Amino acid sequence: MSNIIVHATNGHEFETEVLSKRAHFTGHNQLKFLNFDEAIDWVVAHQPRKWNTRRPRTVLGLALFEAVRIALPPQHQTHLQLFVAVDSVLDSPHGVDGFFQCGSIWTIATFDLSIVPHPSKTPNHRIITKADFENHLDEVGSEIASELLEKIYRYEQLTAQNTT
Repeated sequence: MSNIIVHATNGHEFETEVLSKRAHFTGHNQLKFLNFDEAIDWVVAHQPRKWNTRRPRTVLGLALFEAVRIALPPQHQTHLQLFVAVDSVLDSPHGVDGFFQCGSIWTIATFDLSIVPHPSKTPNHRIITKADFENHLDEVGSEIASELLEKIYRYEQLTAQNTT
């Protein structure tokens, strides 16, 4: 992908430009701390009404989604979803702004959007920067697709072992 221009000058603007207006997750402030898996489940169940996980509505969100989708084998492309987690129970304690899921809830790849690189709060968690969008989006898409495929194959192996 080429000629992607990110207009954001700070982290909040960047999150909005990629994942739409700040997600309005109502009621999450009253929740107790949720562990990572519980927070993922909560975010999946409470996606913003206007967000389409299979067809993101922002130019940058769609560009990121397509970079990952085209890097997946055809049999997995239709299962790809992009979930918004900005300002949710997954964002503040776990540092996750969004995640890709491909099929099972066990096959996810999380990310944090940042204008500049910084250390991740969560292990095996990708930081996606403004420069990544402008210069390396195909590479980022391939890396995320590879992470998802590794988890898909691991999940399939575990499932096969449990049925034998």
